[in-house]
Amino acid sequence: MRRIAETLPGVPSHMMWILWGPQLELPDMAFSMQGDLYIALYSVWKDETQDALHQAWVRDHMKALEPLSRGVQLADENLAARPFRFMSDDNFKRLEALRAKYDPQCLFHSYMAMLA
Repeated sequence: MRRIAETLPGVPSHMMWILWGPQLELPDMAFSMQGDLYIALYSVWKDETQDALHQAWVRDHMKALEPLSRGVQLADENLAARPFRFMSDDNFKRLEALRAKYDPQCLFHSYMAMLA
């Protein structure tokens, strides 16, 4: 966290650090992976020549936190660049079974890289 704070790009880039509080029991919910803490990084810039630099700053710092993380919120960052868990293995298997039953032609795209 110190490394993130020390390298945070200029304003309006920012880091969110939210204490969610006690976890709720939601075993049958798609959002089955909760944590007590939520961290998100936002790098903001205007110069398109710095796209790769700023995108890498977010991706690399969040990747460094993965060993301490339960997963991601699907609205966070570029999931194609850093795919990570977003639901429990059991719930993902249920989702894929429902997709196989109701969408056998795969008209709806599955998540690109669920990690088991």
